[in-house]
Amino acid sequence: MDYIANFARHDLGNAIQNISAIIRLIENEIAPEIAESLKASVKHLDSTLGNLGEIIHSDPDKPFPLSRLMTAVNVFVRSSLAADDISIVTNYDLDDKRMIHQPFQTLLQLLHNLIINAKKAINANEVSDKSLKRIEIDANIIDDSCVIAVKDTGCGIPDENLDKIFKFGFTTTSGSGIGLYHAKNVCKEIGGDLFIKRNCDGFSTIFIINFPIDDNEKNSCD
Repeated sequence: MDYIANFARHDLGNAIQNISAIIRLIENEIAPEIAESLKASVKHLDSTLGNLGEIIHSDPDKPFPLSRLMTAVNVFVRSSLAADDISIVTNYDLDDKRMIHQPFQTLLQLLHNLIINAKKAINANEVSDKSLKRIEIDANIIDDSCVIAVKDTGCGIPDENLDKIFKFGFTTTSGSGIGLYHAKNVCKEIGGDLFIKRNCDGFSTIFIINFPIDDNEKNSCD
């Protein structure tokens, strides 16, 4: 991860700067619409490079604020959700500077798994109204714990499946049946847990994870 982050910031960053310089040199010799298209593409590359820096937290022992995790979640999933006309909103205190001492990439993957499941549930509804295709994430640090709720307007979980969804291999889609099983176990490994609420606040399914912000606290939860 550290190598990828440094390579992206340095080598790719330099390449983008070189391309920008070349465009400035030749823009008077090419059609204006082509020049603008090239500039827009370079701007998009530069933005994507910045986003990569948000996703990659190269030092696994370095703590991070909640805002960094939420920014990374947005960057990680927004293109995939937008392709299916699914909106995502993240609610958290941008000014909360308390640090989370947990594995960043593990938490990012955990949230990604929950969002992928929410996306599948929404697509299963087969609705065309974009206002009905929503994912909302509420994240807060309360005392010494972080609580994150992933809410969706999908098809929901029927009663008969409630006691099965965290079992290895169980799936109602073409998936592997590993995502929620893995999410539950990851929560336990970092001293937390994963719960479900249904049909609440206008959302069909809410997955709630909580974990101590200090990884030393997980020992007291064992």
